[in-house]
Amino acid sequence: MKRALEAFVPVLLWGAIVFYIGGRSSIPSPGLDLPIDKVGHFAMYAILGALAGRAARLYRTVITWGWFVLGGFSFAALDELQQSKIPTRSADPLDWVADALGFAIAFWLLYSSRYFVRRGERG
Repeated sequence: MKRALEAFVPVLLWGAIVFYIGGRSSIPSPGLDLPIDKVGHFAMYAILGALAGRAARLYRTVITWGWFVLGGFSFAALDELQQSKIPTRSADPLDWVADALGFAIAFWLLYSSRYFVRRGERG
């Protein structure tokens, strides 16, 4: 039970933070003419993907990696849907692409990492 909490609580907490931020009516931006928005989406979901990749690596005999990825992509879509319901925000398919790429790349890096094998953890 303790191991499951150590694996999944960080994923759930970061997911709650992402969802909270996504539900805000305004997000401060630097006002630059750069794709900072997409970088922010990528980074936030990369953290989520890394945490999920670690949890998936620890529990891959119980839950396959595909369910984690499907969950991450679905969570990103739900976050964009939430934004579409807020009057001052909008949903952007490219935001979802940035979310999905950030999640998928970080997930794969952590899930396929040999770090866990060296530490003697399951996998």
